[in-house]
Amino acid sequence: MEAQNLAVEETFVEEIDESRQNRAAYDYLCRLYEVQKWLVAQLGEAIVPLPIELEEDLRNGVLLARLAHSFLPNFVKNDQIYDIEEEKYESSGLVYNHTDNIIQWRKACLQIGFPEFWIPETVDIYEGRNVRTIFCLHALALFLHRIQGLTAIKNEIGNLEFLPQDIETAKHRLLAEGVTNCDFQHTIHYTTIKVTVIDDISKAIIDGSVEDFMQILSDHKNGFVFVKKDLGQNYFNQLKKSYEENNHPQIDSKKVQKVIDKVNEKEALHQLENYLKTNSTEKQNFEELSNILTDFDADKVIEAALPYYDEYLTINCKSGRIEPEQLRNVMDECNACVQLKTSLKEGDVDDVFDSLKNPSLNLEDILYKNNDAQYSESLKMNEFDNCIFTMLHKLREIIIEINFVNKLRYYISTNNFEGFGTFLERSNFEGYNPKYCNEYIDEIRKNGLKNKKELKNIIQKINEKEKNEIKEKLKSKSVLDIEDIREVINITEEISYEEEILIEKRRSKVANLIEVNEKLKTDLEDLEKSLELYKSGEMPIEEIIKQIEVIKMEEDEVEHHQDENVQAKNELRISMNPLEIIFYYLQTNPRYLSNFFCWDKIEAKDFVNTIVFPIFNFGHDEREEILLVRVFAKILTRYIGSLESFEQFLDESWAANRLVLAFKVMLQALPSNHIATLFSKSDLVEFKKAEAAEQHLNFSPIQMYEKLYNKHAKSLEEATNDSEVSKVLITSKKFLSKWTILFTKKAAESLEIPRNVRYLLKICANKLRRHFKNLEKKDADRFVAKFFYSTFFEDYLQAHNKKVIDPSLTKRQKEIIQLIIEMMELGADGKGFGEDFEYMQSLNTTLIQINDIFTNITSNHLIRQGSAFTLNREPMFADGIKPILHIETKYINHIFQHIQLCKNTVFPEKEESTLRDLLEKAKIPNHEVAILFLKPFPKENDQIDGGQLLIETKKLVLELLDAGCKGSTIKELLTNDEEIINGYDEISDNESENDSLRAKKDALSHNLSQLEKYGIISTENDYDDILKQISHDLTAKDEIQNNQNHQLEAYDRKINELKAKKNEYQDQVEQYRKFIEKHRK
Repeated sequence: MEAQNLAVEETFVEEIDESRQNRAAYDYLCRLYEVQKWLVAQLGEAIVPLPIELEEDLRNGVLLARLAHSFLPNFVKNDQIYDIEEEKYESSGLVYNHTDNIIQWRKACLQIGFPEFWIPETVDIYEGRNVRTIFCLHALALFLHRIQGLTAIKNEIGNLEFLPQDIETAKHRLLAEGVTNCDFQHTIHYTTIKVTVIDDISKAIIDGSVEDFMQILSDHKNGFVFVKKDLGQNYFNQLKKSYEENNHPQIDSKKVQKVIDKVNEKEALHQLENYLKTNSTEKQNFEELSNILTDFDADKVIEAALPYYDEYLTINCKSGRIEPEQLRNVMDECNACVQLKTSLKEGDVDDVFDSLKNPSLNLEDILYKNNDAQYSESLKMNEFDNCIFTMLHKLREIIIEINFVNKLRYYISTNNFEGFGTFLERSNFEGYNPKYCNEYIDEIRKNGLKNKKELKNIIQKINEKEKNEIKEKLKSKSVLDIEDIREVINITEEISYEEEILIEKRRSKVANLIEVNEKLKTDLEDLEKSLELYKSGEMPIEEIIKQIEVIKMEEDEVEHHQDENVQAKNELRISMNPLEIIFYYLQTNPRYLSNFFCWDKIEAKDFVNTIVFPIFNFGHDEREEILLVRVFAKILTRYIGSLESFEQFLDESWAANRLVLAFKVMLQALPSNHIATLFSKSDLVEFKKAEAAEQHLNFSPIQMYEKLYNKHAKSLEEATNDSEVSKVLITSKKFLSKWTILFTKKAAESLEIPRNVRYLLKICANKLRRHFKNLEKKDADRFVAKFFYSTFFEDYLQAHNKKVIDPSLTKRQKEIIQLIIEMMELGADGKGFGEDFEYMQSLNTTLIQINDIFTNITSNHLIRQGSAFTLNREPMFADGIKPILHIETKYINHIFQHIQLCKNTVFPEKEESTLRDLLEKAKIPNHEVAILFLKPFPKENDQIDGGQLLIETKKLVLELLDAGCKGSTIKELLTNDEEIINGYDEISDNESENDSLRAKKDALSHNLSQLEKYGIISTENDYDDILKQISHDLTAKDEIQNNQNHQLEAYDRKINELKAKKNEYQDQVEQYRKFIEKHRK
């Protein structure tokens, strides 16, 4: 047993050692990349090798000597650098003379006062032991930034990720050179400031010579650091002021440096305040912030912390003065977060615990060393986002939870049940019941305890044991009777219908806002027309002012009356049920509208524009677009199924032309169908150059003949047989062929076919192959290409043909472009030049190439069927809101008139008789616009949609039962006179309570009659539908609650969207009002 424990301990030690080595390797690789990036900034990217090659490249000293020249150009000159272009090194490798470069660099470092103990020996660099050289260069970068203001080296820790093999390589390099710790940030110190120049500074101040003063400060030999030449006057003024205020005291070097530091800080803080006033959209990246903070305190800046700095400062310091200490605290806190994230990714348990102990995180009061492994494990499992405030809050929560759980585990392991219970009571843990304490402990011992959530589940599970037993007993009943409902009420918390009522109110609010917005939108359109008339002098300004006043007045009236007449609105909501169900199925079952299309009395354009588009809200939302395209997929499927041979596909028949027209109208109008231009600017530039280089381009033989010989050709044949004409014609056709192929290929590469079109292409290909078993793939692809061209691409080309592509094109260039488009049309449609254009028939090979390219376009864009549009027959809508259809009443009338004429075609099957019946019950509203909340027929256990009236009715039933009213049916609840309130006879003489119950019974009776009036429930089954609904509400309470919360959130989002749109319209009206007022004056 002891040997086993020893083995485990050794393994644990090895794992820790391995983890520490990994962290050291990560830190070293960060330094390596930081140094390489800094060298690029100093010397240029062409000179500096990649980080992985840097150590080896340092051996010849060329890079080091070039660096020395950059900071001491007169000390190390370029012509003194041996093999500066590295030609000898690349051809023959290292030679001893390369050590001269290293020696020059070492001397230059000593010349500027860089500590010698940091500088590696020449032989170490030459022989490739350059890990310490990388550290030295890092320190040198810091040093040069201080004394010369060179570019600061960036701390990239937390920003970089490395492959495992890179980490392994770095570990071996560190071990080979005996380096165990790469965190050297605290070993860099300022150089000692000299005091011999103080008299010269005093003299410069007395003489008022800023130039002499700055010359002294800027000379690095004098020991002052972070001197910025553009702040020289500020240094001078500040030091002079101090000098004069203190009656010319002795100035020491520390005071001078302090003034430099304070002026730098003040300037950096001023820049930071300006930066924070900048809008977030204007901050392209954090480079400006990085530069400002580097000027403030370069040692503290970590690049990965820049988003944290920005967020923290923007939120907490946007207004008011920022103090230096305040900024340092912010940077320390943000840096601590980055260091912790890095430790979690790259470090071991001790590394994580050390990062947590950072005072800036304010966690020291809750950290316990015994829990360090669990802190590390739990934090590594958590994802921390880029919000620093969320991270800090989450960190503290996780630490406290681990401490809490470990405390409970300790009590259980030591059998301290009293301590366990006392600890939970003092913690006020939700649901804790002392009488179940032993059961809680037994459950934890059995299954363990990881977090508070598990503890909460354990407590809930044991607390609800009795409730679950009763629920199990009632599970066998499909519908609870009144006595069952009484029992459930007794063991559960109060059932509330407040959420359902809120949902109905939100739904009403959505409908109202849609109505208001539509009115505002129409008013705005009318107002914009009036403004145009005013600008043209056709309408007086007073009329427009009156129009704006009317808009404002009507808006106020709508706002004032929107909550009035609630009962009427409830009744209207219920009366809309048939319409909402019919339009739900017209949207979600493509069979019905594809049946409608089969009715040949309706024209294709009318079908699309006045039937389909209004039903699908003109495809403006993704859901409606998806469902709309599914209808056309069904229409296409039926058309293909009706064909007897594949040659009939898209022939010139009436059915084919009607189908093509319907698809054209639909695809042109869908808002999501936008395509890039056919000809890019760069291609047109090349085309214009090529065309200008051709002296003769002409495709009219007769015209050329007449121009050459000043006489008419006897025939086309005579013109084409002429050698000069033929020569020009051949050249012209070659040019046309070349550029048509080029533009077609470019179109193939750049054309992004909309996803709805790709979906239809896939449907077309699949249905053709299934219907015609012997159809080869190449023929199927050709037919799909033809379908694509006929329904979509033809109009796309014609649109380009009609518009001027580039105003700078010459007349001849425009004519050739039109020919190219016509060639593309012919090729895409699989057509060629016939006998009428025999002289152009040689271009038919080009047209075949175009057809192949075009066929490949469609073939390459075919996607997996269903991957673009994946909705079930009765879709569940993810946002929790019943789909809303905002439709003008004129369209409802038009749709219903046509459906009535062919309802047996649209709804042919027996099972659709219910939809035909609903057509008779549906009442078309008399106002201009209807807002329909679409829904399917309710299933057996689904909630009946009776609006707020039904919810109030269920609530009244439960209140009567809870009050103790007798009766085994709802009718008996209403008719029994004796009152037992909460089960106590002694208070039955309380008249006010009984009056309240009578009022509730009257309200219930009224509600039931209203619901029966609209066919929602029936007295014939003793209002059994109400009991079914209440049963469902009680037995599926948690599921319903979750769904209700989801719906409320979704409605709130929708309301916010609609309010934003309303504000947008109101702002626009206000802008017009100001415009008119301005012109009125």
